Parts: sequence; structure tokens; C-alpha cells
Amino acid sequence: MCSKPLVVKSRAQLWDWGQADLGQLGDYPVELQQEVARLRDSAAQNSRNSSRPPAADRPETPKPKSLRPKSGRRSAVTMQ
Repeated sequence: MCSKPLVVKSRAQLWDWGQADLGQLGDYPVELQQEVARLRDSAAQNSRNSSRPPAADRPETPKPKSLRPKSGRRSAVTMQ
């Protein structure tokens, strides 16, 4: 699925890598930003903007309920 290798490295690997070649260590944040952008793009896809089936969509969050208590009064629409 992903052609690039993962950019996960331990703290010790980063330290050794930075000591060996500081030029490559400068590319690491760019790789991380690209990985984050790829993950955001894939998370934003749903059945409406991609070829995924509707069953693959994440469930929508329910709308928040009002915290106001009901007054008990009837509205003008229901009084008729």
C-alpha cells in the first residue's frame, strides 16, 4: 500500500544518525510532515469523495443535545 518505508526511528537511532550525517537528519522532519499529510488525506476520505463503499465510512458523531431544561410551555404551533 505504501511504497515508502516508515519513518519511525528510536531516539538512539536518531542520535547515531545525526552524529554520522547531519544533512540527512535535516530531511527527517520533512519526511515526517509528508507522512502526516498522507495520513490526514487518507483519514479525510469517505464514500462521497473517494471510491470507498459507504459501509467503510466512519459513523458520524451524534448532534449534541440541548442542556436547557424544557419549560413545559406549549409553542404557538402546537396550540392550534
